[in-house]
Amino acid sequence: MPETNPIIEQAPAQTPAPERPIVQPEKPEAPGRFEQPKNTDGRQTAGAAPKPAFPSTALPPVAAEAIHLKDIERILSDDLEEIYFQLPPDKRQEFKQAGEETARKIKTLLERTKVKVKKIAKLIWHWLKIIPGVNKFFLEKESKIKTDEILKLKVKQ
Repeated sequence: MPETNPIIEQAPAQTPAPERPIVQPEKPEAPGRFEQPKNTDGRQTAGAAPKPAFPSTALPPVAAEAIHLKDIERILSDDLEEIYFQLPPDKRQEFKQAGEETARKIKTLLERTKVKVKKIAKLIWHWLKIIPGVNKFFLEKESKIKTDEILKLKVKQ
């Protein structure tokens, strides 16, 4: 009889597999503030907006103080009462209507993000030019002063 090896004939005993650390799948990092999120194949999505870095309820809404037309008209009429009452009635009406129109145009310029100071000064200069016999230097000086006062309204806002 052939000799059998007792170790070979026995069924192989199951040996426990060495323990492996459990590996969690990596979470994809959130896209940066200025990056668009990517698809699984690596392309960027066209219409998806990036998520903000902070929740929308973190900051209270800021109420911006509106610039009122009355404030602009008040600044434009400062120091011109004496000149206004010396004008003839037809020029007085023209001066008043042009002043109101100038104030509306200035208000629209101030509501923009980028204020164009030269345009405001030019509007005031053309409005003051309606006064008959006015000095050129007076026009420049008054338009500069009134432009500075109007810009203070924007800074205050």
